[in-house]
Amino acid sequence: MNYDRPTMDKEQEKKEKKKGGSEKKKPSPPYILWCKDQWNGIKKENPEAEFKEISIVLGAKWKNATAEEKKPYEEKYQAEKEAYLQIIAKEKREADAMKLLEDDHKQKTAMELLYNIVGQCHQFDGNFILLGLTSML
Repeated sequence: MNYDRPTMDKEQEKKEKKKGGSEKKKPSPPYILWCKDQWNGIKKENPEAEFKEISIVLGAKWKNATAEEKKPYEEKYQAEKEAYLQIIAKEKREADAMKLLEDDHKQKTAMELLYNIVGQCHQFDGNFILLGLTSML
């Protein structure tokens, strides 16, 4: 037998399946999209600045940004959010359909098992012998 530990990729896949995770990540909010665009510029202006300091500068700039400056990032976020919600809805429909299919399969299997058991019963003098065991039904 092979007792090798699964690779990290397989472990991550299992975690995603347990979470019911989507293939696509949630969209980043407008502020994060804006920060990604601004980060390198702030870093060039302050090459010695650490993450925390750059984050403070970005936060202050975002607060002072006009609605017009924020608008493209908000529009991009809305577009990404709509696409994400469509993917999530599709995945939910597929998961629900798969669950119905599995439930139907389980029910059919149970019915087949029951029919097989009933088919193997023999009646002798009012008693039923079921798979070698005597019982009263």
